[in-house]
Amino acid sequence: MKKKSQAMVFASVGIVLFIIFVLVLIFRSSLIKEKSESKIASSIAFEKKVESVKEYIEKNAKKVAYEGVISLGSAVVENYDKILSSYILENFPDVDFSSFKGVNITFDLNDILVETNKEKTRIDIYLDCFLKIKKENWEREIKSLITSISLIDKCCIPVLTTDNCEAEEDIDIEVCGIKFNIRNGDSLIVGGECIACEI
Repeated sequence: MKKKSQAMVFASVGIVLFIIFVLVLIFRSSLIKEKSESKIASSIAFEKKVESVKEYIEKNAKKVAYEGVISLGSAVVENYDKILSSYILENFPDVDFSSFKGVNITFDLNDILVETNKEKTRIDIYLDCFLKIKKENWEREIKSLITSISLIDKCCIPVLTTDNCEAEEDIDIEVCGIKFNIRNGDSLIVGGECIACEI
């Protein structure tokens, strides 16, 4: 009888230990799952912040590129892309990241390359840069950004022109959100293409 009660005690202790072991495993796996879900949510939030920072920098590049297109707009220039690249690089603003709370951002712009597509309808802007975004345990480094703008010839300027694409009239007009002050004799060639519409 003594052996029977000892076996019963051992079996009871074994069952209790087994139940404790299973409970520990269940509790541990739920903790791991919670941590994992929390990490995934944090990662997604960080990636959204990274995308917002990239879009903010690209928006600045587009703004300066449009200004450059307007500035160079009436000039017939052989190496238009190179001149526009220099214009954007020289006029790129000091980017203010103060609106991005909770992250540390480092941004250095090294160079800009501009390429106009064959149809002269789009300008691709390649930013050679160093962008580092850090938040708590998350960090991302980006070495280049690419964006593009539509050229004005998609939104052509309705003005009478000569065969050489020179304005035959004075006109102040806004096209595609850009104000133009065109004077008689101004060239309407951008990137080697006439941006005037036939009237």
